[in-house]
Amino acid sequence: MRPFAYEHLNFIKALNTFAVRYLIIGGHAAIYYGVNRNTGDLDVLIEATVENGHKLIKALQHLQLELPEIEDDEWRSNLVLSFGLEPDAIDILNSTPGLNFSEIYQNAKEINQEGVVIPIIDIRDLLRNKEALNRSGSKRPSVAFSISRISASSD
Repeated sequence: MRPFAYEHLNFIKALNTFAVRYLIIGGHAAIYYGVNRNTGDLDVLIEATVENGHKLIKALQHLQLELPEIEDDEWRSNLVLSFGLEPDAIDILNSTPGLNFSEIYQNAKEINQEGVVIPIIDIRDLLRNKEALNRSGSKRPSVAFSISRISASSD
């Protein structure tokens, strides 16, 4: 199984090279845990610190991606950076409903694809996030239900 496309894996390698603190969340994480769904992008949650933001900028520059001007204080506010087009699109977020980065980073599972270590959100934290997104009306309840069923069967 090859869960991450070549473009996404290259992006993840750059994050690792520059020691960015991040987790894979969203659709790719749900698919990893067995939810039968499609996704058009890779959702990446980064730690919301200035230092981590600077590391991210270096990784993005290494990939020769065009960047907007980002002020230091923006790394601590709700920031979303989007690159590419589906199915290779990448969304980088520094916050998401229902989750605290430090807590979920400790719970993260590491997977390995072609020698690249990829931190992915724990299924219980993914469920909390999907439920919080459902409350805000921005996601389909069926995804949270599917994750809940998978989580219950693995306990």
